[in-house]
Amino acid sequence: IEQVISLASDQEKRRLYAQARTTLFSQLERAPELLKAGRESEADKLVAEAIGASKFGEADINRIGYELLGKRGQPKVAELVMKANAHTHAQSDNAQDSYGEVLLGEKKAADAKVQFLNAIAIAEKQGKSDRVLRGYRSNLAKAEQALVR
Repeated sequence: IEQVISLASDQEKRRLYAQARTTLFSQLERAPELLKAGRESEADKLVAEAIGASKFGEADINRIGYELLGKRGQPKVAELVMKANAHTHAQSDNAQDSYGEVLLGEKKAADAKVQFLNAIAIAEKQGKSDRVLRGYRSNLAKAEQALVR
């Protein structure tokens, strides 16, 4: 009986997660038209509100941002999603680093540098591993290199 209840609960969680993703992506569909019309602050607000309403955690939002960046080919919307994630999860080194990576990809090296410095500071404060810090420092070096070009 416990297995059946557990299976049903897991299926319901997956269904609710998929439904929340669908809802979020349908809300994000309006962002490209706002950006194209030069209404970036409205797009920024739309994305931030959609992310907040989704109740997704930092890691889920991060994955969605990378999905928008890669598979869905929407780098500008991905940037807004990562920005919202970095602001919502201001103490997440990973959210700061991911936002920096998107900014760097969008040729915003100075802004990316700030995010990488934030990620490093947070990671050091939290005692993250040398491997994690090396990754953030590598990204910082890429941003600094892009600034001198």
